[in-house]
Amino acid sequence: MLRIVALIILFMGMTFTVVTNIAARHGGGKGVNPIAAIGNGLKDMLNGADDIAPEISNALSRAELNIPKIGKKATTGLAMAMEDLSGADFSGQNKEKAIFASALATNAIFVNTLLDGATFEGAAAQNANLKKARLSNANLNAALFPGADFSDADLSQSVARAADFTGANFAKADLSYAKLSASSGASAIFTSAYAVGAIFTDAQLPGAKFNGAELTGARFWGADLSDADFSGAKIEAADFTGARIYGADFSGVIGATHEQFAKACGDAATRLPDGVAPPACAGS
Repeated sequence: MLRIVALIILFMGMTFTVVTNIAARHGGGKGVNPIAAIGNGLKDMLNGADDIAPEISNALSRAELNIPKIGKKATTGLAMAMEDLSGADFSGQNKEKAIFASALATNAIFVNTLLDGATFEGAAAQNANLKKARLSNANLNAALFPGADFSDADLSQSVARAADFTGANFAKADLSYAKLSASSGASAIFTSAYAVGAIFTDAQLPGAKFNGAELTGARFWGADLSDADFSGAKIEAADFTGARIYGADFSGVIGATHEQFAKACGDAATRLPDGVAPPACAGS
């Protein structure tokens, strides 16, 4: 519904732009671009999804839009949007702020590549190799990275809402303050990852491996963590409100408290540390 409303607003804005600019030209004035203002307003509204209740966050994540700046061209000289980059090798190259939006990058290689601030929004990069790549502040919204290798990569403060990381490898990666709301990562590997303050609100992570990860202050509101492995992870101040932890293994975690799991949903197969009571809906 939000998407439909946003499109209607866009259409009305575009119509208004044409009329306004025609009038401006006849009067000798300067044309205006209300679309940019509308886009910025929508972006500000939707970017708040990570900081509100899980239900609202989930709805907004699915409705999130990125309004392009009409008439603007990439100024980095690194625009590769919508190109077929399957199997391409960018190892060791400087692709900072490069634009790979909607590109096809199956089996592409980005080992040790500088990709800070790069845009992969909507890209399809199955089995891509991004080992030790730098992706700080990168945009991976709605990107498809099933089976990709992000081991030892730097994804600090990156944004990857509604992205597909099924079976991806984030072992020893830096995910500090990254936003992965509504992302999919069944059986993904986060072993020994550094994910302080990371946001996994409404993420689908059944069978994921977080063993030995640093998850201090991470947020798992409403996430599906069924059969996930958190053994040995540091979870001080992590928030599992509304999370489904059926069959999950939290044995040996560091910093666990009863309050963290009081509003989670587990079952008899959920393994919690000694002294931590079962979730409120255990056995449901």
